[in-house]
Amino acid sequence: MQFLLSHLASTVKDSVRLTLLTDLSPLNVAQGATDPGAIRELAESIPRLRITHLPRVHAKVFVQDSQSAIVTSGNLTAGGLESNYEYGILIS
Repeated sequence: MQFLLSHLASTVKDSVRLTLLTDLSPLNVAQGATDPGAIRELAESIPRLRITHLPRVHAKVFVQDSQSAIVTSGNLTAGGLESNYEYGILIS
C-alpha cells in the first residue's frame, strides 16, 4: 500500500479530482473485503479524492476529473498491482 500511496501522491496533481467507487457496506468491512484503514490512508494522501459507496460492486473503478476511468478486476494490493493476472479497461 505504501508504494501505491507514494506513487499517487507524487503523480496526482492538486487540481486532479479522483473518485473511488467502492462497496463500504458493513458486511464487506467485516469480511475484510473492504479495508477502511487503507481507504483512509488513500484519502489523506490525495487531497481531492472523493469516495462513493456503490453497494455490491466488485469491479474496481477509478475516475479522474469525470473525464476518464479505469475499470479493472485488480485490487490495490501488491499482488493486484504487480503479480496477478488482472483485466481492465481505460475509458476516456
